[in-house]
Amino acid sequence: MVWIGLPDPGDSRIALEDQADLAVEAMGSLLTCWQRLDPERRGLTAAEVIALIFPKDTRVPVQDFHREMKAAIESLARRPDATCLGNLLRTYRRRIFAGCFIDQVSTKQRAARWAVFPTSRFQND
Repeated sequence: MVWIGLPDPGDSRIALEDQADLAVEAMGSLLTCWQRLDPERRGLTAAEVIALIFPKDTRVPVQDFHREMKAAIESLARRPDATCLGNLLRTYRRRIFAGCFIDQVSTKQRAARWAVFPTSRFQND
């Protein structure tokens, strides 16, 4: 292909691998931070997380891991809102990143609650 003036198809493979690596890294960061937000694993909705991580009141004190979680969400989602985050969580549900996975723990009024678990809790249901 290159000899006829078209781009090298191998270049797109490398670009895809780079994007996949970034997604894996961002998901690992997101799940690590999620555990810190919800250590009891009660579950949080995507809307609750967005409200905490992207507060409307900029005077609200922000913890260091909130900044890390914000960066992860921004790199993974098209836009930082509850719908995009919820879709992202459904996409990566029960996939292992950084030694843990995210799963839906309950649903109330059509809002899914999500919690992060260590891989030792993974079961093939």
